[in-house]
Amino acid sequence: MKQVIIKYFPLIFILLFLSSCRQEMDEESINEEFYQTEKIENNDYQVEEVDFKALGIDQLSGIDFDDENQELYLSNRSKATVSVYDQDLKAIKTIQNDRMEFPSLLCKSNDFLYVLDDNTSQVFQFTDSAELVNIINLPSKESDSYYLDMTVWEGNIYLTLNTPNFEDSKIFKVQVNTGQVHSIKDKFIGFMYQDSASLLFTNSMVAFQESDQLGFKGGENHIYKLEGEKLLKQGDLLEGSFPGDFLLKDDLYYVYTSGWSSIDRYNSNFEYLDSIASFNESDFEAMLKGGSGKYFILMPNEQKLFKVLEK
Repeated sequence: MKQVIIKYFPLIFILLFLSSCRQEMDEESINEEFYQTEKIENNDYQVEEVDFKALGIDQLSGIDFDDENQELYLSNRSKATVSVYDQDLKAIKTIQNDRMEFPSLLCKSNDFLYVLDDNTSQVFQFTDSAELVNIINLPSKESDSYYLDMTVWEGNIYLTLNTPNFEDSKIFKVQVNTGQVHSIKDKFIGFMYQDSASLLFTNSMVAFQESDQLGFKGGENHIYKLEGEKLLKQGDLLEGSFPGDFLLKDDLYYVYTSGWSSIDRYNSNFEYLDSIASFNESDFEAMLKGGSGKYFILMPNEQKLFKVLEK
């Protein structure tokens, strides 16, 4: 059952939202039309907070979900481990290595698990049996730049960053076998989703240059498809919504929108359908994973983990 509501967010919420982001954003960049858009609540889903400390995790810093095997992967930054759980959140195994210091972003791709080490700026490649087979060095970045998203597609690691530095606002492509680094697009901050057929991107903010000022702000948001070395626009999301991590399942886009702090659905024509989950906390760097009526969202800055289930 769906309920249509209109939300007019007060100034205090906007300020709290902005303070939760590492990226400084001008309050005037908030698109007021977005906050007056009809938000359609889909009540066919329920939200449950996961007590990750009860799972033996002190500090969550990364997540991925293997939809085929129904396995959840979580990075435990303080213990320098990656824990694997079944669909009932029962522990299966723990992955660790003496050379891995601060695991964060995760990507389960085919028979390998890729783990980004925030401290060493390296990606560790593990087999399903937790054997370390490769360490890939990542490109240098400024100290106030943070890796935002990571995926592996067709033998390459793709990374985006959340950064105030224009030099770091790129999509990096790193070959797994050779470690060769290539940048695809400048002035980009956003997220990725990959399947066997395509690699998709969304821009969370847009770059601007006004006299001697450079930065990023809310604005037009799109879904792009990577074709060769170019991003080709596929469709538009709600303008000024600050979209984040997203999924494509059964021709529906599931997008975490930090403007509403909700998981919003769009159809294949990029028409907003509804919101299947809403949260009290907002985190621009939230990670959305899952499928088959089961979704997980990790808010690393808020240290919150939620499970969204179809009733």
